[in-house]
Amino acid sequence: MSPRTPSNILTAILLAFIVISPVRGALIHPTADSVAHVLGNHTIEATIADINQGEATVGLTLSQVLIDGTAKRDKILVNAPRYPSSNIGVRVRFSCSLEAPAFIDSFDYPTYLAIRGTYAVCRVAEVPLVVGLADPSPGLALATLRQTIIQTIGQHLPEPESTLLAGLLIGRAEFSQLWKARFLATGTTHMVAASGFNITLVILAVFGLLTWLGVRRQHAFWLLLIAIAVYAVLAGLEPSVVRAATMGALVLTSRQVGRKTSMRNIVLLAVAVMLAFEPRLLLGDVGFQLSVISTIALIWLSPHIMQRLTWLPTNWEIRDTFGSTLTATLCTLPIVILSFGQVSLVGPFVNLLALPFVELAMSVGVMGVVLGLIGPLGPIVTLPAWAVLHLILWLIAAIASVPFAVVTIPLTGRVVLAIVAALFVALVCRVVSKKA
Repeated sequence: MSPRTPSNILTAILLAFIVISPVRGALIHPTADSVAHVLGNHTIEATIADINQGEATVGLTLSQVLIDGTAKRDKILVNAPRYPSSNIGVRVRFSCSLEAPAFIDSFDYPTYLAIRGTYAVCRVAEVPLVVGLADPSPGLALATLRQTIIQTIGQHLPEPESTLLAGLLIGRAEFSQLWKARFLATGTTHMVAASGFNITLVILAVFGLLTWLGVRRQHAFWLLLIAIAVYAVLAGLEPSVVRAATMGALVLTSRQVGRKTSMRNIVLLAVAVMLAFEPRLLLGDVGFQLSVISTIALIWLSPHIMQRLTWLPTNWEIRDTFGSTLTATLCTLPIVILSFGQVSLVGPFVNLLALPFVELAMSVGVMGVVLGLIGPLGPIVTLPAWAVLHLILWLIAAIASVPFAVVTIPLTGRVVLAIVAALFVALVCRVVSKKA
């Protein structure tokens, strides 16, 4: 292909746009009417837009904020007691001392929150006083539905199986610190982060339903785009699911207009679109970085890795599962070392054992949630889901306890080891991509 073909020109333009994103991100600052400029003690009235459950406390993301009666932009994150429980969509009033987010060890927590529109945090000793309901909106309606789904799962399944199912279905895995450590040690955190796999299942499920209902292709296309957007909001608009949703929408659109589009440009275009809206993602969000690198690795490097795994059987997708996990684990190694300081030595093997059960757990779990929302049959259907989820968790806990399952890297040595890992990844890519 000529280096001046339209495809390569588009690739160059997208890469140039992506490269300048850090500069654009550095120029973003809170507006004059942001909550970032009114730190200190205040009386606050706001709407609960999201809830993240902790072990002893709960994180309330507040929008539509009034500070001492004056409307302010952006959001506030409030750490409050877990009980009594709070609900999305209610207006609350309380007093607290607003603070700017601070770094957590080496984690750039301020940028992480700023990407999500949050510029101030505070802690309260009592659950904020409910003073009314917020005006209805599609965003709040979907956030309320997300909370209802999580509560329904919790009603029909015990912990930690209920948290695992919520993570598998909508990427909201609010595990204890112990379970977070186990998932990190076994390289299985991707299971509970909504991503391309979830978007693919949404497309297949909705398309199957529309086909069964006899919906025409032209109408099905728009309904599929709506389904992808709705799922992305249900999953909390996390960068990984937004990236996957954008890619899914671009693939559907290219097929709808009858054009064969390079997956290279679809990935780059999806990344460029996200960075156009939020350039700080490139350097400030580890989830986004891992999601993009994994996707690129699976598209370009995974086929070459598969060619060298002929000794593995193809039955039950053993070769595909092991090869895909090995590829993603290898290529994300530098970022994992820098960000987490831990490297799982058992990740590909745990995924090989656990992933075959994930799709089954999700399928049965969805039926249980739907039936639980509309009738009393949820507990019956979720019983087999519990068995599968329990098996997945047992595998993860058992292998996480194996000596040397994970290597912990001191903070002082992370940069050097990350550079060494990056050079090793580059060498492996060069070797395996050579034609036999």
